[in-house]
Amino acid sequence: MADINLNSKPVVPYRTTPFPGWDEEVAKWPWELIHKDPPIVIWGKEGTCPYCGDHMSIIEAYRPIVPGLEVSRFIEATRNNGIPETVYVWCNCDVAHPPEATHQGCGQHARIPFGSALPNPEL
Repeated sequence: MADINLNSKPVVPYRTTPFPGWDEEVAKWPWELIHKDPPIVIWGKEGTCPYCGDHMSIIEAYRPIVPGLEVSRFIEATRNNGIPETVYVWCNCDVAHPPEATHQGCGQHARIPFGSALPNPEL
């Protein structure tokens, strides 16, 4: 009998080899500015993992180099100087994927666009 997750769908096996299109699909999800109060700026994105079908989320936090610099100016000033162009992301779903049931996530990971993909927030 196959392992079943809470959504009553079959649980796919843990897999670290790239699933075709995983990185492109995750990169399509929009980055959202979720915390803009000094001293830390945090962006995030979330969606359904293209491989396992479970919920996953991504968080990236940065501390502005100049304290008190408003977020829109921080983004502009650091878009090509301090904020990386890409970030390493991975599925962090809370479903146990056999045979690696001790790991969090299904094993999928990639580098996706970040710096140039950030929205210009209206602040």
